[in-house]
Amino acid sequence: MELILFSDLVIDGNIGYLSADNSVQIVNFTDVLNPTLINETNFGAYSYRIDKKDDLLYNLGNGIVEVISVNNLSKPEKLGEIPLDFIAQRSIKASGDSIFLTDLGKGLIVVNGLDPYNPSYVTTFDFGGDIVDVYVENGFAYLANAQKGLYILDVSNPLETILMGNIEFPGISIITSIAVRNNLAYLIINSTYLGVVDVSNPSNPEVVNVILLSEYIINVCIHNNYAFLSAGYDGIFIYNITDTQNISLIKLVLEDDYPYSTYVRGNYAFVADLSEGLTILNITDINNPTITDSIASMYNIRDVTVSGDYCYLADLDFGIRIFDVSNVSDIVEVGDYQEFNYTYCVSAEDEFLYATHFGQGLVIYNCSDPTTPIVIGQYDDGGMSQELEVVDGIAYVASFSQGVEIIILDNDGDNLSDYLEDTTYYTDTNNHDSDSDGLIDSEEVYYYLTDPADFDTDNDGMDDGWEVEYSLNPLSDDSTDDPDTDNLVNIDEYLANTNPNNPDTDSDGMPDGWEVDNNLNPLIDDSIYDPDNDNFYNIKEYNHNTDPNDADTDDDLLEDGNEVLGIYTPSNPGANATGYVHTNPLNPDSDNDLFIDSTEILYNTNPNDPNDYPEIDHSPTPTETNDTSQLSPALKGIISTLVIVNVGTAASLTAVSILFRRKKGLG
Repeated sequence: MELILFSDLVIDGNIGYLSADNSVQIVNFTDVLNPTLINETNFGAYSYRIDKKDDLLYNLGNGIVEVISVNNLSKPEKLGEIPLDFIAQRSIKASGDSIFLTDLGKGLIVVNGLDPYNPSYVTTFDFGGDIVDVYVENGFAYLANAQKGLYILDVSNPLETILMGNIEFPGISIITSIAVRNNLAYLIINSTYLGVVDVSNPSNPEVVNVILLSEYIINVCIHNNYAFLSAGYDGIFIYNITDTQNISLIKLVLEDDYPYSTYVRGNYAFVADLSEGLTILNITDINNPTITDSIASMYNIRDVTVSGDYCYLADLDFGIRIFDVSNVSDIVEVGDYQEFNYTYCVSAEDEFLYATHFGQGLVIYNCSDPTTPIVIGQYDDGGMSQELEVVDGIAYVASFSQGVEIIILDNDGDNLSDYLEDTTYYTDTNNHDSDSDGLIDSEEVYYYLTDPADFDTDNDGMDDGWEVEYSLNPLSDDSTDDPDTDNLVNIDEYLANTNPNNPDTDSDGMPDGWEVDNNLNPLIDDSIYDPDNDNFYNIKEYNHNTDPNDADTDDDLLEDGNEVLGIYTPSNPGANATGYVHTNPLNPDSDNDLFIDSTEILYNTNPNDPNDYPEIDHSPTPTETNDTSQLSPALKGIISTLVIVNVGTAASLTAVSILFRRKKGLG
C-alpha cells in the first residue's frame, strides 16, 4: 500500500479537500466509515496548504498559489496562479477578496484574489529580526528588535494590536534592552550605546540622542531622572538623564560583582547578580549608594522584581526564589519553586508572579502564600520566551524569533485578564458575561465602553447587549427614541422584544406599534387572524383603521367586515350592481342624516345618501322593534333591540335620537 502524506484538510459539507504531497484530493465523506475519492488532480504544483471560499479552492504549493474552480467536483479547473518569490510559506487563508499567506522569512503576505484568473501580490507585513525585549506603558508596547530597531504597537485594546511606528539605527546592529519613561524610550544598542528616542508621537518616533558608552551594557532600568545600566563584570553605571542632550555618569557601583538586572522601587535598587545573588542598594543619596543587605549564596540570578513585601528572583538553574524584603536590612528567603528551570525573567502584580522559562514558555504563579507558590497557568508554544513585561494581568513576552506574544491569564475565556476583573471591574472571573447582558466582558471594556458589571450602563431600562445588537447607544438614555417611526419607542420595543430599527418586525404588513397597541403579536405573522370574529382579518382592520378586537368599531350594529365587504341587500337603493351595500366602519351614520347605518339597512333606505332616510312618524311597537324578518341574513343576530324616538313628523324632523342595544356591550 502506498503511503500518502496529507498536510492539510478543508471540509465543506460532506466534501473534504486534502493536500496530498503532489496533488489535491477531493473526497466524499457522506459515509465517514467508507469515504470515497471523487477526484485527484495536479496542475503542476505541490500541495502544502489549501483553503476554500465559495466554489474556489486555493492551493499553496512550492512558491506558487493556484486558484482552482471546484464547481464540478469531478472535473476541477485551474483558473489562475501567482508565483511567490518568498522563502517558506506556511499557511493560506481566503477572506473577502484577499488571500493571506504566512511565510517563515517574510511574515504576512497578502494576495489580491478579486480576479481568480489573475491573482496579484499586494503587500508583505513583517517585523523581521528577533524581539529580545519589551516594555509596556500607557497602552503602548515598545519592542526591542535586535536587528531592526524599535517597534511601537498600540495595545490599548489587547485584542486588536496595531503597529504605530518604528525607527531603525543604521550602522548600529543589535538592540538588547529597552525602558520607557515620560514619552522617552531608552535603548541599549550593540551593548555599547545608549539611545534616547522621543515616542510622544508613536507613529513617528524620533532619535533624541545616541551616546557611546565605555562599558558593555546588558540591561537598562529608568527611575526618575536616572538610568541604571547593568554591565555584568563592570558593575552598575548610574547616569543622570535629566538633560537628554547632556547625559552624564554620576556613579559606578558593584564593580566587583556581576549585576545582570536592576529593579528600582522608592529609595532602593534591587540587583540581580549572576555571581553574587541578590543585593539591595539604598539610593537615597544617588551620589553615594550603600548596600543595605545581600544574599551571596546564589548563582545565575538573571532577573529581579518586587511586589509588596516580597522580592522574586529568576534563577537560571534553580527556578523561582522568593525573599521577604519588608526589612531591607535583613532580607529572608521564604519560598521557592523548582519545577521549571532556565528562568529568564520575572514580573509581579499583587499576588501573581509571571516568569519566562526558556523553552518552557510563560508560567504564572499565585504567590498569595509566598512560602508555597502555586502554578495556576502556563503558556508554551515551543518558542524561546525571554524578556517579559506585565501590565494589568496581561503578559507581553519577547519570544525572540517569534516576536512578541500577548498572553492573558483568563479563567473564563472572556479575554479580560483575571487581574483586571478582580481589581478594576469587579466582575466574575468564572463567567465571561458577568452581568448577563449578552456582551462578553472584554467587549464591554475594549469595544463598547460599557460597564461589564452592570447590564444597563446608561440606566435607560434596556440591556447593553440589546442596545448594541440593534445599534442603539448603550451609553446614553435613548429609551424614548423611535428610530423606525413605528410609534413604538425603544423601551417598548425592548419590552416587546421587537426590532427598534424595523417598523414591522414580523413582516406581516402591520407596524409593531399598532400591533402592540391593539394587543396583537408583533413577533408572528397574525395578519389573517380575526380575534373579534367580524370576518375582517387583522391586516384589513389595520388598512381600514378599525379595531381588531371590536367587531363593531363605530357601534352602529353592523360588523366591521360587513360594512367594508358589503351587506347583501339587492333591494336597497344604495346597493351596487352585485346587490351589496357598503358603509363606513368608522362612522355609525355614513351619510350623516341622523340615522345610523343599521337603521337605514333595516328600513331599506340608502345609508350613503343623506336625502334618503327612513320616514318614521310613530314609535314602533315592541313587535315591530324586535322584528328582524325583513333584514338580510347578514343583519340577523347583529341587531337585538332598536328603539326609535320620534321628536316630530318626517316633514319637520330636526333631531332624531337612535337608542339601541347590542348583544355585547351595553346589555
